[in-house]
Amino acid sequence: MAHLQTTERGKLIASALGGAWRASPPAFQLSETELEDIAPLLIASGAAALVWWKIRDSEMGSTSAALQLQQAYRTQTLRAAFMNATSN
Repeated sequence: MAHLQTTERGKLIASALGGAWRASPPAFQLSETELEDIAPLLIASGAAALVWWKIRDSEMGSTSAALQLQQAYRTQTLRAAFMNATSN
């Protein structure tokens, strides 16, 4: 991970997550390098699926960082399905 200051990383994460929960999220504004820098933090925090939703249909959706986010999305989806199935 690049040596970004905590505040800079926080701003990047806020930008990446901005509007990600919407059915039609706003355009992704970060560069591939910036996404690579924050991807591990998004994954560790559980927010990766939201960012994947936001970038999945964009040109950023095929980057290596995006594939990591997609895998986190799939894992979270499977966990949720498992928890739902076992709670019934």
